Amino acid sequence: MSATDRTLLKPPEEQPEDPALRLDDASDRAVVLAGDVIDQLHGAGDVDQEDVEDLRRAAADVQDVLDEITAGADR
Repeated sequence: MSATDRTLLKPPEEQPEDPALRLDDASDRAVVLAGDVIDQLHGAGDVDQEDVEDLRRAAADVQDVLDEITAGADR
């Protein structure tokens, strides 16, 4: 992934209070990064480890928001 693309996929500096907006951002990043990793696997088979780490962070962000939503529903 190019440096420009990577910059566009960084989480926002300030996270919005609304969990729906945070989930939207994190899931968008996860989908784009997953697509990039899949393309790499289907191509030469070499995967950029920085892309994998970015995907892990995006997936963790999605999980964090889902945990927050679940905790709020349990109250």
